[in-house]
Parts: sequence; structure tokens; C-alpha cells
Amino acid sequence: EIAKKNVHPHILSRGGYEKLEQKMMKEASASNPIGASDTSTITRLPRHVTWKRARQRPSGEYTSEETASIARRIVSSYNNNI
Repeated sequence: EIAKKNVHPHILSRGGYEKLEQKMMKEASASNPIGASDTSTITRLPRHVTWKRARQRPSGEYTSEETASIARRIVSSYNNNI
């Protein structure tokens, strides 16, 4: 009953956010050349980044249009605060 009220469900597997963060850190370190900034100094990824990624399908689409709208608002809000 409570799950039905969740408008923006994540699609993480049993590993949850911890496994997602590990995967994202591994992807970041693989995409950086050897001389680039070291991702090992990053202790945690920003919360908004993991929230958005947890609600994306492997194709990159969000679970719903409402979730995509919220993700766009998060990005614009983050960019305005920089």
C-alpha cells in the first residue's frame, strides 16, 4: 500500500545506493585518463546525482515523465546555485 504512493520509485537492485555509488565511481575512474583528477579523493557523490541515476533505466530514460520533470528541475536548480 505504501509502495503505491511512491511517485518516483528507484529501480535499484539488491545492492541499493551503495552499489550504485560504487558503480558510478568505477565508471568515473575508467573514463578519466591517468593524468586527470583522481576520483579516489571523492568520498561521496552528490545526492542529486545518485537520485537521478537510481531512477534511470539502462537506456537512460527515466521511470516516468514526472520523474524526468523533477530531474530537469534538480539540474536547473543545481546549475543556478553554482
